[in-house]
Amino acid sequence: MQEYSAGIELATETVRAYGLVKAGEDVSVSQVGTGYVNRVFKAVASDGRCYAVRLPDRLTEESLENEDAIIKQLSTSNLRTATLLRNKNGIFYKNGRGETATVSLWLSGQHPLHNVNAPLCSALGKALATFHVVVRELPHLNSGQLLSPDAKGWLEANLQISGSIVEKLRQRALNFDSKNLPVGIVHGDFHANNILIDAQTIAILDFERAGQSVLLLDIARAVADLCSTADGGFDDSRLAAFLSGYESIRALTYAEYNMLGLAIIYAALAVANWFHIQEEKIWAGHFLDVGWSVYRSPALALSPRKE
Repeated sequence: MQEYSAGIELATETVRAYGLVKAGEDVSVSQVGTGYVNRVFKAVASDGRCYAVRLPDRLTEESLENEDAIIKQLSTSNLRTATLLRNKNGIFYKNGRGETATVSLWLSGQHPLHNVNAPLCSALGKALATFHVVVRELPHLNSGQLLSPDAKGWLEANLQISGSIVEKLRQRALNFDSKNLPVGIVHGDFHANNILIDAQTIAILDFERAGQSVLLLDIARAVADLCSTADGGFDDSRLAAFLSGYESIRALTYAEYNMLGLAIIYAALAVANWFHIQEEKIWAGHFLDVGWSVYRSPALALSPRKE
């Protein structure tokens, strides 16, 4: 409770430090989300203006500078993003105490957690491809992505989850080869909780893991979540829709298409491992089930395309 009250107080101070409310003006602040690296608050001024205040717990200034660069580049597209506001000194990631905090205009919408279908997957595939095409540079080419292009090295150094299914997925994922795959700026964590849907428009959130990496791994991370079913299955029709939407903006190369099944298995295993480390057993099990569904899926054997 003390931590919650301290967060409310800090978020209120942040809105005032940014000069968004007048001295003495009432502002109502409530916590609306707690992620693994952020606490998010909604601040409502007396005239109804709404702001999102984010108090990052483990974000670096470099990642926030990357986020600002991404948002500026996406402003040329049809995707919505939460533009970071500046304080009176032109800084977008410090409050009055000098602590890390960001403020943006409040974005309306809902996370598509339980209503992901094929048409939405098509739109989300198009959104991710737009990101890959539009975002071309970052001030810091960090490698904070969950998935390393070096699957063998990552699996040897980072895999902490274990079991017979894990071992089968690991053996299959070792065959993932990124040597001939296109590289670009990736979102790094494209899933339902980092997307808002409002009136048929899409907003992309949370760019903490953005950096330069293999584009196919960004796709694999996305579909491991968006094409999964509640029981840990994998919906091939959603995958087809996602790829159709994606390729309406950027065509996959032959090498990408032929590595897709392995990339999804690798992604599902890496996400399961991440949740295992966070002691989120249900979600760890879910993504292991997703990986296993892909492993056994004839459709995701993906017969190689011929050039």
